[in-house]
Amino acid sequence: MAGALRDRGIPGSAARLAAETGIAVKRVAFARWFSDPGQPDPRATLRESMEELTGLLTERLASSPSSP
Repeated sequence: MAGALRDRGIPGSAARLAAETGIAVKRVAFARWFSDPGQPDPRATLRESMEELTGLLTERLASSPSSP
């Protein structure tokens, strides 16, 4: 996955970070979907997991002190 991102112009370390993060989000989303029989759409669970990560990062970045 990182190679495909690099092929699309994403720098090496950022491509690896994005690939590893994507895999982790997919793994967590699948576990959530699998453990909740009331969750019929795995794509919705994946989207919710990604939104949760995005919200967490956005909140953390907004509350962190600025660098000098």
